[in-house]
Amino acid sequence: MELQDELAEVVSADLARLGFGRRSNSWYRAGKYVYAVVSLQRSSWDSSVYVNVGLSPVEQANRGWLPESKCQVRFRADAIRSVSPAGLALLSEAGLSSAGHEDWQERVRRDLIDPLVQILERVVDLESLGQIVRSELSAKVMVHRDIRAALHLEGD
Repeated sequence: MELQDELAEVVSADLARLGFGRRSNSWYRAGKYVYAVVSLQRSSWDSSVYVNVGLSPVEQANRGWLPESKCQVRFRADAIRSVSPAGLALLSEAGLSSAGHEDWQERVRRDLIDPLVQILERVVDLESLGQIVRSELSAKVMVHRDIRAALHLEGD
């Protein structure tokens, strides 16, 4: 099984518990105020996989779907401050092969997916999204100019 498929297996269970549906290598949820999507993307440079996250006002989702690339707040897992470099290293073939299958799954869940899930659980509206962008994500976050004021990020 390829790394992306292995990662999808781990991601699926945790995001399904939060009410996310699946579409190919993306998981999405249209909440009352905020739409969220998590996508897995193979690297063009090596054998690693990126975990991409997109968030937008729910009105932007067309019939419950909006690709991550069209979301107004976008980031990768490496922008989550609570995700360690060791957690990110698990997103490579070397990380997978250095650990046993079950050990790798447990470490990915603990070091990468759990911090992501904790953020997604708390994004319920634009105010909570703004708080998380300001306090729990690094500067590696793309925030579209149209949503900056609603997230209270005008001066950032």
